[in-house]
Amino acid sequence: MTANYRTEAVGDSFVEAYADASDLWLRHRPQSLTVRVTDPVSEWSAVPSDRDTQLDTWRQALRLGDQFSTIEDVSLSKTSPLTGGDTVAHWVEDRVIEQLDGGYWGQSGEAIEECIDQGLKGYPGNRRNALIANLFDESDRQKAMKAPKVKGLPCVSHLQFTTDFGTLGLCTTLRSQYFGLKGLGNLVASGALLAYAARQADYEVGEVREEIHNVTTHDEENVRKIYRKLQDAEQEDELVEA
Repeated sequence: MTANYRTEAVGDSFVEAYADASDLWLRHRPQSLTVRVTDPVSEWSAVPSDRDTQLDTWRQALRLGDQFSTIEDVSLSKTSPLTGGDTVAHWVEDRVIEQLDGGYWGQSGEAIEECIDQGLKGYPGNRRNALIANLFDESDRQKAMKAPKVKGLPCVSHLQFTTDFGTLGLCTTLRSQYFGLKGLGNLVASGALLAYAARQADYEVGEVREEIHNVTTHDEENVRKIYRKLQDAEQEDELVEA
């Protein structure tokens, strides 16, 4: 039976898209979600020319959203293994590191570089249908069959770059996602990867899109804490404008 509610969240910035997705999840508990960031780059000149994994770098380059400062210090229920902290900002940086320097790049970096060098630079037409980098291999599939007993399984299964008249977009497919811990971070990390690839290939940055096939939370209160903060900030802005 078709759901009678929308399962696609959209926002100009990363926080706006994540807030919309949080609202959808808290209202309807969909198993799958699509999340789109339509205007991910804030300052093109600030996009680094290498795979910089520092969150401060990406604060300037990406449109995190005006409300990011409101939620970045919110404490979550698990500590990031890559940054050692438990805040939203730590988990966002955790995902950027994983995408640009950690396990994801280790598994897909060669394919991403091939997409940039051979697919985007001077290869017209059907060649661009092959701009896909897979993260899952057969051993990952076998591990997935044994989950949750097996740890360290990639959330992201593959990345697909899309081109349209000099603009580059990225669709990230996730087999599963802890939405409260990693949802915003995965979005931002996809934006960082897209901005990096676009700069390398001399493209404008287009849309970031995530297809999440299994939305889980680790701890639902993480989602609620972030969403409450965003709602409170929105109400304060409305009072100021009034």
